[in-house]
Amino acid sequence: MSPRPVRAHPEPTVWTRETNAFAWNAVLADLPVDQIPAYISPSGATDLSGLPPTYIDAGSAEVFRDEDVDFASRIWAAGGQAELHLWAGGFHGFDALFPLAQLSSGARRTRTDWLIRILRRTGHSEEPLSSPQSAAERAH
Repeated sequence: MSPRPVRAHPEPTVWTRETNAFAWNAVLADLPVDQIPAYISPSGATDLSGLPPTYIDAGSAEVFRDEDVDFASRIWAAGGQAELHLWAGGFHGFDALFPLAQLSSGARRTRTDWLIRILRRTGHSEEPLSSPQSAAERAH
């Protein structure tokens, strides 16, 4: 999340601009934008060169879509590694709200597969890993 204005979708379905403003006000109170620590909002950091490999995904109807793309672009520009996925038709929380949808399954599988690749590459996993199914997928 970023305290900057959000432009992605005119009428978000789950997380609205108003909800976003309320959440940021709850976290930041009256803290000026130039004093927001990077650990609260990494997207506001000026130096992204030291970030670990980063996975970013958003739906095309996601209220954070544009800032997610901007964040990934800034990581790449700093020489970092980011994997960005934009899910056509997805909105904020689509994979949690509709876990059985094909789009949701694909998003979870892609996210999990990325994590498995990163853990194997960094030597943090010596056991074979597999993509977990959601509880909803196991029930069917």
